[in-house]
Amino acid sequence: MIGEDGGELQLSIVDGELRAMTPKAARMAIQQHVGTLEPPGLSMVDELIAYRRAEAKHEWAIDRPVAAG
Repeated sequence: MIGEDGGELQLSIVDGELRAMTPKAARMAIQQHVGTLEPPGLSMVDELIAYRRAEAKHEWAIDRPVAAG
């Protein structure tokens, strides 16, 4: 479906109601919902970065050849 500015609309049925949302409004709604899931004082972004760094360090250690000695 096309919105008033020519952009797309996402249609969904929620509790028997037809709802129309722009992709931007859908992203904002998701961001607000996800923001309520994050405990105060905890940054999911920082957690993800720390996890990926630990994984990369582990992968690097596995792929690194052991020196003969």
